[in-house]
Amino acid sequence: MKKYVLSLFFAFMLLPLAACPGPGMQVKLGQEFSLAIGQSAAISSEKMKIEFVAVTADSRCPSGAECIWAGEARCTIMISLKENEQTVTLVQPGGGSSAVTQIEGYSLNFILTPYPQLGQQIKDRDYRLVLTINKS
Repeated sequence: MKKYVLSLFFAFMLLPLAACPGPGMQVKLGQEFSLAIGQSAAISSEKMKIEFVAVTADSRCPSGAECIWAGEARCTIMISLKENEQTVTLVQPGGGSSAVTQIEGYSLNFILTPYPQLGQQIKDRDYRLVLTINKS
């Protein structure tokens, strides 16, 4: 009886962990996906892994404000492609449109969300990097 109760206890304790997503997700070329800071995604067909490391700057002109400059957002990502790993800074201009950068034969279309609002501070945990990766 003790073994049965103990087994049930561990099963119920581990069940929520089984439902949690792992540290990375699997995506395909051309598929849009979203990463929070610290999350990663892999494109196994390309032997590629991309991790959203940090937002290093966000000077985009907030919605509802009049600015001289539209500003920009800068994000750091880590890309592992085959055997090579490199840190890349993505730069998105203000105004709310997506940006594109080329990395080793791949086109990364990206946008950092949410877009700043006048009088509101964005916390790191709220940022999402929305990406679509294609071969160039």
